[in-house]
Order: sequence, then structure tokens, then C-alpha cells
Amino acid sequence: MGSGVDPSSGDAVGRLDIVCDNITVKRVSVVYNQLISFGRLIMDKVIKKKRKAFVDQRHCVACGCCMKVCPMSAIRIVSGIMAEVDRDKCVGCGKCAEECPAAVITVEGGL
Repeated sequence: MGSGVDPSSGDAVGRLDIVCDNITVKRVSVVYNQLISFGRLIMDKVIKKKRKAFVDQRHCVACGCCMKVCPMSAIRIVSGIMAEVDRDKCVGCGKCAEECPAAVITVEGGL
């Protein structure tokens, strides 16, 4: 019990040191930060799941760049004149919007 802090003094670090025995406060801090990062990752996936790509078909030039980068194959070119997003397949990653040279794709939704 390395800190030498009286657990009855109300010092949280002292109690933590006693309860955790061989686990140092630094290790607990690392685990806590890993849990926070994991929580952020999960929330990011939840938010992206609700997001969907949208193509402004009036200004789409049907170049197909979006189709090439879509990891879910959720975009197709319709009649050679415009891109269309299958919203059931779209995961809202935004790769298509980043790649679109005409800047006519937006990702909408989220929390």
C-alpha cells in the first residue's frame, strides 16, 4: 500500500491505492482513458449509422468518382446522367462527398 495515506481521511487516491492493491493510479488512469476512447468510438458509429449521403441530382455530372470510393457499393449512376444513393446500404462515412469533384454530395443526419 504505497501511498501511506489514511483511508479514513477521505482521500480518494489513498482509498484507490488500497482497494486496487498492486494496480497503480497511473494504470487505472490508462484504463479509464481507454474506456473513454472506446465510448467515443461507439458513439461515432451510432452517429454515422444515422447519417446518409444525399446527391443533388440537378447538378451531378455522373462522373462515377463517388461509386469508386463507396465501401458499401451504395451509389450507382442512373441513365448515365446522375448518381443515386441506396440509403439502405449507405453507412454515412462521407467518402463519396470528399471525392465528388462537383461538390454535389452531402452527408445528412446524425444526432
